[in-house]
Amino acid sequence: MKRVKNRVKWLTAAIALTILLSGCSGTSAGQVAAEEKDGLQGPYDVVRVVDGDTIIIDIDGQEERVRLIGVDTPESVHPDGEKNVAYGKVASEYTADMLEDQQVEVEYDVQERDRYGRILAYVYLDGTMFNKTLLTEGHAKLATYPPNVKYTEDFTELQEEARAEKKGVWAYDSLSQGSAEGDREEETSYIGNSSTKKYHRESCSAVLKMNEENKVIFQTGEEAETQGYEPCKRCNP
Repeated sequence: MKRVKNRVKWLTAAIALTILLSGCSGTSAGQVAAEEKDGLQGPYDVVRVVDGDTIIIDIDGQEERVRLIGVDTPESVHPDGEKNVAYGKVASEYTADMLEDQQVEVEYDVQERDRYGRILAYVYLDGTMFNKTLLTEGHAKLATYPPNVKYTEDFTELQEEARAEKKGVWAYDSLSQGSAEGDREEETSYIGNSSTKKYHRESCSAVLKMNEENKVIFQTGEEAETQGYEPCKRCNP
C-alpha cells in the first residue's frame, strides 16, 4: 500500500511539472512571436518592381504591393504622363536591376499600411536596407511622414552626402536647372561605357548612373565606333 501511495505522489508531481513546463513554453513562444513581429519578416519573393520606390512581393501566396518608407523616387509610371520625369525611369530600372528575381525581408514601423492598402516597410536585400541604398546612390529623396520616422536621422545624413557628391537625381536636378535657363548647347562629345561597350549623349539618363571608372569620352560618334562601341538605342547619339 505504501508503494502505491508513493507511485501516486510521483505521478501527481510529474503531471504538475508537465503543466508548469507547458505554461512556460507557451509564454516563451509568445515572446518569440512578438520579437519576430518587431524584427525582420520574410524572406519573400519579389514578384516585380512597379517603380523606384514600390515593389510587389509574395507573402504566403498573396501578392502585396510594398511602398518603401521614408524615400521618394521621381515618378515613372504616374497615370498623368506630365508628372513622369526622365530620371524616374533611371531609378525604376535601378530598383528592378537590384530586386527583381530576388528575395527580400521587410521591417515595419508604426503603421503597417497606408490609405491605399499598400504595405509600408523598410526592405532588406542580403541584410542591407534598400531604402538606405536608394538614398546613398542618389536615386531617391527623403520623404518621411510621421509616425513612420524610425530612421529619419540616418536617412537625412545619407541624403546630404549624396547631394554634396551630386549623385544620381542630384546631378540630374543640376542639369535640369541649367536647361531651364535656355536651350542646352549642342553636345560636342559622347560618353562611352567601357563595361557595356556602348556610347551615349552626355544628357542620356544612362550616363547619370554610370560608374565613373567606366566612362570614356569621345569627340565624335565615329571615334567611338572605331574603337568598338555601339550607339545607345535610348538616346540615339
